[in-house]
Amino acid sequence: MARAPYLDRSVPAWIRALLAALALSAALYAVLLVGGAEAVGLPLDPHSWWPVGALGLAASLACGVRAASSRHERVVWALLATATLSWGTGFILWAALYENDAAPPYPSLADAFWIPFVILVFAALVALMRAERPNIAPVAWLDALIPACAVSAVVSQLLLPHVATTGKPLAEQATLLAYPALDVLLVVVTVLVLALGCWKPDRAGAS
Repeated sequence: MARAPYLDRSVPAWIRALLAALALSAALYAVLLVGGAEAVGLPLDPHSWWPVGALGLAASLACGVRAASSRHERVVWALLATATLSWGTGFILWAALYENDAAPPYPSLADAFWIPFVILVFAALVALMRAERPNIAPVAWLDALIPACAVSAVVSQLLLPHVATTGKPLAEQATLLAYPALDVLLVVVTVLVLALGCWKPDRAGAS
């Protein structure tokens, strides 16, 4: 009997509670961004990156606990834990070192943690697909590559033309190009994984 799709699996109550707490924290931060702290008299800076870093570390902890508590798809959750840890650490470093700096360096130490985040998420998606669909028919890859390439063309036109590197140092040029390039790659891989996950052979292909 084929096992249930990934998103249909039962989720432990403590994980649901933790996800609800993270969602509530994100909602509260959104309220801070629109001036909620000032409205109630809280001495919080809505432009600070400390809350974002804290959310990243909390998400990393949740993924890490999931990876440690179950062997099933442990690699996927461990990669996600490492990715969110890197992402949150980048914001914490930015808030601690450069938030009050009128001319912060670019690239900075925070970029060394933000860039690996995309690569680690990419690796987690690949590991998830390998765990869910170990044997994928060649026709499925072809069907999935078509929407992925279409999305890649649209996203590339939206992101890449806005990057200007003329006259900038080599390190800054590489960093400026790395972000949109990795974003495009992540979008393409996400579409590819979703397309492969939804693909099912018809009767003719199964016979």
